[in-house]
Amino acid sequence: MTRRKKLFSQIFPSYFLIAVISLLVTVWFVFNLLNAFIVSQTQENLTARAHLFSQNIRVDDISLKADSLQEINRRCKQAGEASGTRITVILPEGRVLADSEEDSRIMENHRDRPEIAAALKGGVGSAIRYSATLQRKMMYVAIGIPQDKGAARLVVRTSVPLKSVYQALGEVKWEIIKIFFLITLLVALVSLMVSKKIARPVQEMEAGARRFAAGYLERKLVLPDSKELASLAEAMNKMSVQLDERIKIIKRQKNELETVFGSMTEAVIAVDKTDRILQSNHAAEVFLGNSGSQLQGKYLYEVIRNHDFTQFIATAAGSEKAEGDIAFEIKEEDARVINVKSAALIDETGQRIGTLLVLNDVTRMRQLENMRREFAANVSHEIKTPLTSIQGFAEALLAEPIINGNQEGKHYLEIIIKNARRLSAIIEDVLRLSNIEHADRKKDFHFEKKKISTVIDSAVNVCRPEADQKDIRIVTDCDPALTALMDFSLTEQAFINLLENAVKYSPENSEVKIEAAAGDGNITVRFADNGVGIPAVHIPRLFERFYRVDKTRSRKLGGTGLGLAIVKHIVQIHGWKIDVSSTPGQGSTFSVIIPSP
Repeated sequence: MTRRKKLFSQIFPSYFLIAVISLLVTVWFVFNLLNAFIVSQTQENLTARAHLFSQNIRVDDISLKADSLQEINRRCKQAGEASGTRITVILPEGRVLADSEEDSRIMENHRDRPEIAAALKGGVGSAIRYSATLQRKMMYVAIGIPQDKGAARLVVRTSVPLKSVYQALGEVKWEIIKIFFLITLLVALVSLMVSKKIARPVQEMEAGARRFAAGYLERKLVLPDSKELASLAEAMNKMSVQLDERIKIIKRQKNELETVFGSMTEAVIAVDKTDRILQSNHAAEVFLGNSGSQLQGKYLYEVIRNHDFTQFIATAAGSEKAEGDIAFEIKEEDARVINVKSAALIDETGQRIGTLLVLNDVTRMRQLENMRREFAANVSHEIKTPLTSIQGFAEALLAEPIINGNQEGKHYLEIIIKNARRLSAIIEDVLRLSNIEHADRKKDFHFEKKKISTVIDSAVNVCRPEADQKDIRIVTDCDPALTALMDFSLTEQAFINLLENAVKYSPENSEVKIEAAAGDGNITVRFADNGVGIPAVHIPRLFERFYRVDKTRSRKLGGTGLGLAIVKHIVQIHGWKIDVSSTPGQGSTFSVIIPSP
């Protein structure tokens, strides 16, 4: 983990270091300038002394004869002592004529000295070097002195020890160093104050942000003097207000959700992608016989050991929604039927993070449904036998000669026969629907690939006599190559019911059209009529048992109210879909949507 430094520890050393480096550079620059200045001033001073001494020699008109050498040496010593300068007079060939500090007779030839060579050329020569004679570092300045016409030139050289120059320079430097340390201390104090001034509001905002993060949103940040930091503090204060409002909304929604979640009678379980339980409600805990703390974090297959349920979970994990009834045996001799629904759990980025399961105990409901179906089937069987007798005896009475002369009796018998036939049709449809509902898809139905055109033709043949009675044309349009996996007799029954409805509710001399076409991965079989149509409010309930749009008209036409319910069950058994579109006064279209094989 990277160790982060505090803002103060970043600002203060940076300011202080920049200031100290700037001062050091300045001091170094001043030292160099001062050193160059003092050397230059010393050189100018030595040059001036050399000129003064050379003028004294001219005024006195000292000659180069032997009797004047003592005089020259005397003057060199006198001038040297007076000025604190070593003065040397040198002939052009390099021989030392006089010297203020040493015996000129024993001094070596100075012809090769750089300052002498420069002076002999008519200029001013200078040099800094170690003197073997005096055994110290010296600064030398030499100038040329013209003599009488035709006579050789003299060179006057002045020099001082550099120790005295550097000693004076050192004193100045020491004063500068003192000032440097004083300024450095002042800079440190100023940097400390400035760093604290900059870091303090940032630290206060950091403390405020930590308070906000901890949920203490009431106390607002104080606005600093800095415009930028003040803007940041204002933004953070606004953020705290918005955050407070959103947290309150989230808490309210959470409480509402927990209330709803806890009061649900259905067991609700949320699992992650690995089927580990994330959360469960009280109903789930009761259903599974565990507390929430015991369930959370466990794998679902640890608490529900059921093969069908495990398969359902695997299916649900790969789909947005799923539903199914599963037989459970939570305890011995406690068999239940549980309706399980699932939905995908989505995070804020739209990614799936798990599955939400809703388990509803429908054991009692399924038992009641079975009882209802068995009751309907049994009652239908019991009613069918006496009803057949009633219908048979009524038809026999109607055939008796005695009835032919009694129009009123004949009318009554015809009503009995008509209603007996209608009741027989209802019983037949009830039995048929009961058989379909009780049947096992795997055992009682035979699915195979069949041509759709064959089923349509069979349904048309069954319904043609009724259509011919109303002069209704049945037009078919189906590609003979279209096939589907189906139970032929069930599919035929569904198509017959849809076609009978189309013929029944179409006016005379009209047309019913049956189309079958492939597209978008499906085969769609449409039954279109030009009948009275169905108002939109009735379409959602069309496939309910005994539901009628127009009860008077349905009774007049002899409908049982079960035809479309049978169609719905047949379509569900095949895994197909059925759709209805209708416009009142223009007709209706029923579409059976079959997935392409």
